[in-house]
Order: sequence, then C-alpha cells, then structure tokens
Amino acid sequence: MGRTFPTWGSLNLGGPNDWGYRVLIAVPIAPRIRATLEGIIVFPGVPFCREKFAPWAQKCHKMNGMSKDRFIERQKDVWESATRLAEVVALPASELVRDATIQRFEFTFEVVWKTLKLYLERQGHECAGPRPTIKKAFTEKLINQADEADLWFRMIEDRNLTSHAYDEKLAKSIYEHIVRDYSPLLRAMADKIQILDWY
Repeated sequence: MGRTFPTWGSLNLGGPNDWGYRVLIAVPIAPRIRATLEGIIVFPGVPFCREKFAPWAQKCHKMNGMSKDRFIERQKDVWESATRLAEVVALPASELVRDATIQRFEFTFEVVWKTLKLYLERQGHECAGPRPTIKKAFTEKLINQADEADLWFRMIEDRNLTSHAYDEKLAKSIYEHIVRDYSPLLRAMADKIQILDWY
C-alpha cells in the first residue's frame, strides 16, 4: 500500500504541515504516481501550493455542508416562486400587476439561477455568477436549445435593468418580456430542477 493523503476530517487551514492543505478523500499514492485535483498536480513528498488550493478547499468545505434535505428545500423554493410568478402573469395587465410581476420575476430568477449554481458546483463545475451558470447549464444539457440559451442571457440583462424599472417605457418592455418569454422559461426550468438528484 502506498502513501495516503489525510482525510478531510483532519483538514488544517491554519498551521503548516508536510502536505499544505489536506484533501477530501484518502487516496493511496505510490512513489511514482501523481494525483491531480482541480488542475493542481500533487507529487508525493511535495507540499501543495496553499495560495492556489485554499479557494478550492473552502468551496468544497461549503458544498460539503449542503445536505440533501437543504437542496430539497431549494427545489421547493424554486417551484413555489415560479408558481407565484405564473399566477401574477395570468392577471389582467395594470400598473399594479406590472410592478408585482417585475418583483416576482426578480425573486424567481435569483432563486432559480442560484439553485442551478449549487447543483452544478456539486457536480464539480465552477459557476461564478448568473452568466457562467447559464453557460454551464447549456453545456450540461439543462438548457437544450441555443435559442433558449439566448433568452436566458437576455433575461439576465433585463434582470440587471429592473433596478431602473421606474422608467415607464423600460418597465413596460421588461413586463412584456416576462409575460411572453421569461415566466414560461422559468416555469420549465423549475420543473427540471425538481427532478435533479443531490448526490
């Protein structure tokens, strides 16, 4: 049996040790075998680069703390927010309905993309924000069509503009996009999120 890395349970982020930061899974290492973690090459007897490994270690520690039960709660949040958005979209148009629709759209968009981010990071992908998350969702077939991905990117742009929705013309335009495109898209993604497994 070759040399093994210590387990995550003995992670030491502070004091020095022979291996720098310790890794998630104990891996037997023979003298001439090297292991690669997130692009970091580790040779037996050679310390990790702390500066490069620390962000990855912290991310893994955070993700490791997300339980399946907590993810199920996120799935429920996604479903309920998409449902509430669909309800207000179905109401006859008025200034009050428009404002309520934009507010519910903001909340639904946030909970959907952040839940996608959690799931994709659980699969080992890096997702720094809404745009990288949607790009990765497309490559992972959670978004099936290129034109659908284009709508998601336009949705991101409109979400960034909603803080300026006091502009009457802009508010009307965003409201129309939500009713026609974004609400059905968010509803469809909410359905997909319900069947994702947290493993």
